[in-house]
Amino acid sequence: MTSQQVSKALDANTPIATNHGWSKMGDLRVSDSIFDETGGPCNVVFATDHMKGQACYALTFSDGSKIVAAAEHKWSVDISKHGKSMGN
Repeated sequence: MTSQQVSKALDANTPIATNHGWSKMGDLRVSDSIFDETGGPCNVVFATDHMKGQACYALTFSDGSKIVAAAEHKWSVDISKHGKSMGN
């Protein structure tokens, strides 16, 4: 896996914002335009076939939204409380 191929193993039905509206994770293809973590446009540069038999976790975020992600999903995490950083 290259630096451009960062694992984002999410449930195939996870909604993903694209510049053409909402799509499902499982429907995305290489070169599709989606939005990155800053809200800017970026292109899908790598996609795998549906993965089965992976350990997965159901996650609930502080705003109540929920997703299902593979245990190997890569995350960038900022731990804070009341807007103040709690360190690394």
